[in-house]
Amino acid sequence: MGAEFLTRGNTFSDATPFENVFAAYRTGDVDQVKASLDRLRDEHANYLRKSLAVLALQARRSGILKLCLYQGGFAFESYFVDAADKFQNASDDPETFKVLEESRFRELYPRSTARTEEDSEEESEGEEDPSEVFDEGGKLPVDW
Repeated sequence: MGAEFLTRGNTFSDATPFENVFAAYRTGDVDQVKASLDRLRDEHANYLRKSLAVLALQARRSGILKLCLYQGGFAFESYFVDAADKFQNASDDPETFKVLEESRFRELYPRSTARTEEDSEEESEGEEDPSEVFDEGGKLPVDW
């Protein structure tokens, strides 16, 4: 008796199609990744594309990242946006940078500018430590 897998109320007993996607990813063959994703139901392919996009971004596999971003079907989580923002210029990885900059992702999430120490210092000037407000002698002391 084989293992059964559950995804959003749907059970399936063969994980091979999912394994094939990641096997194709490991080889770096973009066409094989696309073919493996095309064999899945849209819902499943979207979840895998989301995972592959993060992996491809971290590993700087621009071809697979491009495939995932252009096929879409998934939401961009904050960890993906943060990882993408680490590519501040083309010298980080020219191909990956180009894929990110030309994608719909960058239209939705424009690259944030790099923060400097000066920015952090300006924000902290004049700010009171929140704990000082509630400590004994502060503006709003709390009697614990």
